[in-house]
Amino acid sequence: MEIHSETVDGIFVVYPRGPLDADAAPRLTEVSARMAAHEGDCAAIDLSSVSFVDSTGIGALVSIHKQLKNFDKTVCFVGAKGQPADMLSFLRIDQVIPTYPALADMRRDRGV
Repeated sequence: MEIHSETVDGIFVVYPRGPLDADAAPRLTEVSARMAAHEGDCAAIDLSSVSFVDSTGIGALVSIHKQLKNFDKTVCFVGAKGQPADMLSFLRIDQVIPTYPALADMRRDRGV
């Protein structure tokens, strides 16, 4: 899995690419420290290039949510489609962690 990040209008955005599985989950979780250190109160994980998520990947996403919550920050998921979107819905994670079709939708909803 490739992971890069950037700041978009004050939002720290992480872009993982490829399957989010047991091999990739630790690399994504490592990024959470940079997300927590960012000045803004909101971060996003763009899942539009994630082709597959297994239980370990779901665990990593939930772990990042919990870690950022400890810093009074919110993480949102954007762009999930196909199997990753199905997993977020089936497990009702999208009911707990804000999930948007695209970063623009998140920015509009959050007033950023």
